[in-house]
Amino acid sequence: MKYALILSIIFLTGVALAQSVDTVIVTTDKTSVDLLVAKAAGDRQGIPVFTLPGGELNEDVKSSIGSAGARTVVIVGGPVVVSVQAESSLKTLGYNVIRLWGIERTGTAVEVAKYFWAEGSRCAVLADDTKNPEADTQDGILASTLASNLECPFLPVPKGEVPSEVLALLENMNVSDVHHIGVLPSGLKAMLAKYKLKELRDTDVDKEVLDYYSNNTKVVIIAARAWNDVAVASSNPAAGSIVRFVTDASQTEAIADFIIENSIKDVRIVGIPALAGEIEIELRAKGIVPTKVVGERASEVVKNVWEAHKERWEERREKYIEIRNSVKERIKSKLLERLNETESEIDEEMIEADDLAANGDVTALKAKLNDAKAKLLAIKQDIIAGDIAIAERKMQEIRDYRKEKWQSRDRIKWEWQKHADMEERGAPNLRGMYESTLNEVEGVLPRLREKCNSTDVENLVEEAKSLRDSIKTALDANDHPKAAPLLKQQREVVSNAKRLANICERSEKLPEIAKRAAERNVERAMKTRGKVEGKLEKIVERVQERAAEAKVFTIEGDDAVLSPSTIEVGKGEKVRIKFKVRNERVSFGGLDFRSDYFSTNKIAPGSSGEVEFTADKSFTFISYWPGSNVVKARGQVVVK
Repeated sequence: MKYALILSIIFLTGVALAQSVDTVIVTTDKTSVDLLVAKAAGDRQGIPVFTLPGGELNEDVKSSIGSAGARTVVIVGGPVVVSVQAESSLKTLGYNVIRLWGIERTGTAVEVAKYFWAEGSRCAVLADDTKNPEADTQDGILASTLASNLECPFLPVPKGEVPSEVLALLENMNVSDVHHIGVLPSGLKAMLAKYKLKELRDTDVDKEVLDYYSNNTKVVIIAARAWNDVAVASSNPAAGSIVRFVTDASQTEAIADFIIENSIKDVRIVGIPALAGEIEIELRAKGIVPTKVVGERASEVVKNVWEAHKERWEERREKYIEIRNSVKERIKSKLLERLNETESEIDEEMIEADDLAANGDVTALKAKLNDAKAKLLAIKQDIIAGDIAIAERKMQEIRDYRKEKWQSRDRIKWEWQKHADMEERGAPNLRGMYESTLNEVEGVLPRLREKCNSTDVENLVEEAKSLRDSIKTALDANDHPKAAPLLKQQREVVSNAKRLANICERSEKLPEIAKRAAERNVERAMKTRGKVEGKLEKIVERVQERAAEAKVFTIEGDDAVLSPSTIEVGKGEKVRIKFKVRNERVSFGGLDFRSDYFSTNKIAPGSSGEVEFTADKSFTFISYWPGSNVVKARGQVVVK
């Protein structure tokens, strides 16, 4: 039974909480920033956040998740901070597991905002990410607390930068108010000129919360000796709270004066027993009687705090569900946009995989990409049918290819540092990077024309030039938010042109999958440019519309034959093939299927897998023993 293991955990840890939750968030204590980003998201939706010590799943956290009654676990952070083993253990226990991450913390925060604010947000809170844990924790607590109170996403940004990726997100989410912890240099203020911008220090954040919550403000004191103990407060609802991070009892006097001055009655201490006890003594000496929740380990404190505030979490969940139901159509529209972005990402990854194949075996990566591609239509149908939660989960699950790519990065020589730079850079730096790559590709075009059919590369280059002109127009007008989505498209177009050029130079032939992906890339870039420039209708007329429905075939196979071995389709038709491996006459654990147009993961006996492609010419596909080059049978797609 699907949830048998989950139910057994609940049984072993005691009765599930009366107000059980469907979803919990887990993150790491290796960096406070990911935790504080997750905290703002959890507070908004009434979802508790549990931290994994060292990024590993221990018994305390396992018990907390089980007693919460959760079915879905959202991991915030990449494999470097939350281990692949922890993710695998959660899946083995029967949970649906979603991982939200970027290469750097800004990228992770962008993914969290897209997922938890699917309908958009009127505001966002920014704070500098200096990579200094102590400084980032202090500013991060202020930013996360303010974000929780205003129900906005918290987006850490590199000091001195507002990344283009962040500006694109603000545009997509229809943000109007931007709050920044600390004072911005004049250049960054100009970049954010279209937004209602507030620059805030710690006292300003206090005032925002006091004004917003009037007589219901609480003070939460985190008793922790070091920055990485901030995790103790992760399951405390921050809405209506002013949070203080205390590492020494001598800091208590100023907090006590603030409490008395503002007539705050609800004061809470969470953290390690010894320091919490010292703080309590200091507060009581001033006539302040706090509530205290402590534990010997951070994960123990988190569980105790969650138990103490489960009714408040339930209130937050009910409020969010009401909001979500009222904007369901808007969420559906946004999810369809995100699905298109996901398809674009898969296309880009497919082209890059073909390029990286010169460095090492990318069979597993390409199989995951093909599997993801085949599932896009079903996700679209879920969205249209209103199965929002299911569609959101599936959309994240199919992006598992990112983890495969990360884990094989050294073997296939993937230059991940360049992608990290793209997450954290603003328009001026990105323009220079993309222009350099574009010039490089233009320089080799004469040679490419002699080696292979370079039409797709040339089309990408021409679209990159059009995007360059549009970006220049936007930046000359100091409209950085308008330039951001164009820069995002230019990155994709220029990168794909460079990769296809590499493949052409090497093999004198472009793979059919890569060619089709390049065509779709140009199509999407033209539409983005048209939308941003207000010329969408005119540009769409130039774009060949793709067929909405795929022609579906089922092919069964074993070690000897494929049935049917030949299928016939019309030129330009979208085709979906379901490969089913028989239970009999299969002696090596299953089969995989490969061609110039697709490749699959291993399909076990009795199981099936799907691929989807656009047919433009006849080709042969072959079944193999999984992960080998042992040919078992051949089939053919005949294009009429």
